Amino acid sequence: MLRRLALVLVAGSLLGGTAELFAQADAADDPVWGDRLAVHDGFWISFGLGGGRDFGDEEFGSAGYIRLGGTVKPRWLVGGEVVGIFWEESEADISLGNVTFTVIHYPAGGFFLKGGVGFGGRDASVSEGDFRVTTSREGLGLTLGSGFEIRLGRNFFLTPGVDLLLQTIDGGNVGVVFSLGATWH
Repeated sequence: MLRRLALVLVAGSLLGGTAELFAQADAADDPVWGDRLAVHDGFWISFGLGGGRDFGDEEFGSAGYIRLGGTVKPRWLVGGEVVGIFWEESEADISLGNVTFTVIHYPAGGFFLKGGVGFGGRDASVSEGDFRVTTSREGLGLTLGSGFEIRLGRNFFLTPGVDLLLQTIDGGNVGVVFSLGATWH
């Protein structure tokens, strides 16, 4: 089920994004998309859920993100983002996540590319009776991603996307997150 969801999200993001990359007109002049494209202005917030994979442990788990910020120009957004993957392995709860300063660019239409730099972390927790032991490791975190905004209302968008999490912890951790989110501009 998770693999199918991930495949649908990636395919939708790539197909939608590829079509928009070749668009030659701005949103206001676009005869096909017209006013259905996003108008980026002021504050924005986005959050989503999905699935992810940690390539170090080769485990699949639940994933999610929240990001918010402001609009610099109609095609350039800046803000902060928290994105992570959570799974259970041998009675331990494990998480991999990044907290980053993020820049988002819309080269054409609703398709976007993003990159962020900040902190990465990996936690493992084990419970034994009334005791819970947690180990944490932190390092540099980089997040790269892409997605597509599908307009559902005046300032409300459905946002499928994919993120790559890179970390400098333990010689390097890599994770991928496939998500379906909601965005308000």
